[in-house]
Amino acid sequence: MALSAKAVGLKMMTPDFRSLPMLRNLRITRLVLGLTLSALATFVWVRADMPHFWPKLLDAVTHEPHPIIDHFPAFTPNVGCLSRSQQYKYRKQKNHFPISEPLTRALVKYTRMHSHCQLTKVGDVDSMQAACQYVVYYEGYEGLGNRLLSLVTAFSYALITNRALVIDERRGHLAQLLCQPFHNTSWLLPSHLALAVQKRAVKLQDMINNEVQNVTSVHVNLRHEQTLGDRTFFCSESQELLRKVTWVIWESNQYYVPRLFMIREFWPTLRLWFPNVSLVFTQLGRILSVPRNGVWETIERIQQAEMAWARVQVGIQVRRHGVSDNANFSETVYQRILKCVGEHAVLPNRTTAAVLVTSLRSVYWEKMRERWHGRDDEEGEVKFVMVSEEKEERYSYDQACKAMVEIWLLSFCDRLATSSWSTFGYVAQALAGIQPVIMNIRGEHPELDEQAQCWRGQSVEPCLHYPFIFRDDDSGTAYCISQAKPNLLPKRPQKEEEVETKQQEEHSAWIARHLVVCQDETRGLQLVS
Repeated sequence: MALSAKAVGLKMMTPDFRSLPMLRNLRITRLVLGLTLSALATFVWVRADMPHFWPKLLDAVTHEPHPIIDHFPAFTPNVGCLSRSQQYKYRKQKNHFPISEPLTRALVKYTRMHSHCQLTKVGDVDSMQAACQYVVYYEGYEGLGNRLLSLVTAFSYALITNRALVIDERRGHLAQLLCQPFHNTSWLLPSHLALAVQKRAVKLQDMINNEVQNVTSVHVNLRHEQTLGDRTFFCSESQELLRKVTWVIWESNQYYVPRLFMIREFWPTLRLWFPNVSLVFTQLGRILSVPRNGVWETIERIQQAEMAWARVQVGIQVRRHGVSDNANFSETVYQRILKCVGEHAVLPNRTTAAVLVTSLRSVYWEKMRERWHGRDDEEGEVKFVMVSEEKEERYSYDQACKAMVEIWLLSFCDRLATSSWSTFGYVAQALAGIQPVIMNIRGEHPELDEQAQCWRGQSVEPCLHYPFIFRDDDSGTAYCISQAKPNLLPKRPQKEEEVETKQQEEHSAWIARHLVVCQDETRGLQLVS
């Protein structure tokens, strides 16, 4: 059958593949095209996986992964909160610690209440919801560890007293550093409301002495320096008076959760919420102290690139206290760290290990890295990681971001060695849910300390350095009653007094069992299970 002109034309234009030059040209074209596509795919992969790829590339080129963090950009709002759920993929299943059913119900109830009582940019103090009461978290100027300990305590108090926790947005870094903890609500107290509440605030002692009438706002000073009047905050009579106050301004740098357990009216509910009292900060801290997305992305990048490859992840936190220069290197301290790490088998044998060292100075990291450099393959590879070197404590937003990164990276470790008296270490161990090895490196001459050089922590919970207990044998009830006004102590039926006496005995027995002296502060208190 004859072909049409169009078909013939097509046939004539078809190249002759049996021609050797044409075949060679085709192969070259396919090779070039394949190499181009391969390069493009590699570029796309590197671009997509840049947070994980870049640190490894830098390490390979410079052999100096320190410092990984140089600078944080200025604060920008985040959408959502990745760290709230994603933190658990970096924790072993045994360290998840699900919260109790009573606490779950309390948190659900609190979230609804907080949503109802949240504050907006409009309105004034007098137009707020009449049924709502608040704890205003007044951020201090200490390091991030102190601020987070105080924040968790303030929330514990808000939860037990049915108050909404709000943060004075004029102060500190936490409002910019942390996610909003409650779904579809804000915990920020607008500036104009914060000013109005502060202007109306009276001292706790003045309220107790009836020196001011119609009190709506009370400023509670729970810092490490307190007056005798401030200490009465933990008295039942003071709490009874505060039930009528709309605004409680919370200023503190301590972890006062142990003292909340000592208030007899709070204790039955608190022990129901926390059947394992060694996990109060662990469970509440993982809800409250979660970093915003920008910081979280840095945490993930370092975790995946520098730590996740190892079978065992170890954290060594070096922080000096009671010294003239807390960033100064001490050979005595370094030798003590080596001894503690060795005696308590912090570094594993015959397995791969990534060791995160946190310190204001890199010299500890450098010396440890040199000491373990070239460990035999049979014993397992060990790599030392340090992500920042600040040289001094400046309390800036940028430094707070870096501290948050280090605390959370430490909390993902399998083993921890922390510094005595360090709130930074307390937060890391509590978020991790791990009893650390505590290194006694406090003071100018730690070798003269009568305590041991290091010991295994007795609890996951942070230590309360300054409990300010009125009496050694109870929660200070006798003192509180003696200072209270007579009209605060109405006569009750004998049966009620008998029931209260029994509850007081149970409470005292519980305190004797679960509240002990801190290992690194003889005046301090710590919750133990």
